[in-house]
Amino acid sequence: MKTSITTLTTVLLIFLQYTGYSQNNKVIVHFDSINQHQEVLNYLVELAITQSPQIKKSHLEMERVDVESSSAKWDWLDNMAVSFNYNEAHAKQGSEDFTSNAFYPKYNLSLKVNLSLPMKQIYTNKTSKIDQKIVHEENTMLKQELRSEMAILFEDYLMNKELLKLSAERVEAARLQLELSENESDDVQLYDTNLTKYQQAKIGYIKQLNEYKKSIYAIEAIIGTKHNIAW
Repeated sequence: MKTSITTLTTVLLIFLQYTGYSQNNKVIVHFDSINQHQEVLNYLVELAITQSPQIKKSHLEMERVDVESSSAKWDWLDNMAVSFNYNEAHAKQGSEDFTSNAFYPKYNLSLKVNLSLPMKQIYTNKTSKIDQKIVHEENTMLKQELRSEMAILFEDYLMNKELLKLSAERVEAARLQLELSENESDDVQLYDTNLTKYQQAKIGYIKQLNEYKKSIYAIEAIIGTKHNIAW
């Protein structure tokens, strides 16, 4: 019994050390100041932005609107018509059958312009600029919403991490109390009481460990799991 208790304690202590360990090739989710807290959050937000399908779609929408805006600048050409043709009447000039004294040019060239073209083009350009502003604002809004969501998830993670440490400490305290009653007391009832407390502390630890893992999974669901992050 004592061996199993000692083994569990060793595992818990190793785990606590692991949750704050440092390696050169990993991003450490461990900090001692508000600035470090903010740096880690900013890093997670950047990862989330690069992985977000909604933001990727928003970027594509921005590109589409930019292309349409550039294309709209040439819409005025659709309201113009140019015709060019050879004048057959010119070929008949000088012939015996040609009796008219009028002069006919060799070629006919005509240009047709819609009188509303200038104003329509101005409004078309303005509409294109508005569409560009809309998609850019929507992109900014998506990023802000994602940052807010990540901040909430990160705070949940930090809370569960601290609660897990407290839970591990309760297990250790219960273990020491159980060991003490086992070695220094013949009171079976006291031993059974301390054993129950120890088992309850272990159950509480397991439950809190589950919450801790879920808070990590919630973040990884947004940023992906391919990043070197030492939780």
